[in-house]
Amino acid sequence: MTFLRFHKILWSLLFQVESARKFLSNPRMAKSPLNQKVAFLKTKGLDEDQIRLACKQAGILDDPFAQPQPVQQLQHIPPGPPLQAPPYPLAQMYPEVGWLAKFREFCNFIIIIGGAAYGIHYLWKVESKSLFNFTV
Repeated sequence: MTFLRFHKILWSLLFQVESARKFLSNPRMAKSPLNQKVAFLKTKGLDEDQIRLACKQAGILDDPFAQPQPVQQLQHIPPGPPLQAPPYPLAQMYPEVGWLAKFREFCNFIIIIGGAAYGIHYLWKVESKSLFNFTV
């Protein structure tokens, strides 16, 4: 087989896989089941390896040629004794906050607001000199 003929065959196979990938990625084909898509691709002359490669490139995670797994029957589990409350109290969702914690939160709020006010005052003092050309 000559190089040119090999090259032509390789490109035709790659073109078939690329066309199959586009077909599988088509949003209009998303609703149809995978086995119908595989059957259509087989009629177009693709083999199983090419279809697997196209599915992988299209982002389809299911193996199109995997055998379906038998459905397992759920076993009935008899009900046990009713659940009882634990003997210890559960943690409260919002525990009581003491006066010291409230005072700490208030002080934090005052420090943050005071720092922001001082920062705005400092920027106003610096910028007013350059904007209005007078000293404050």
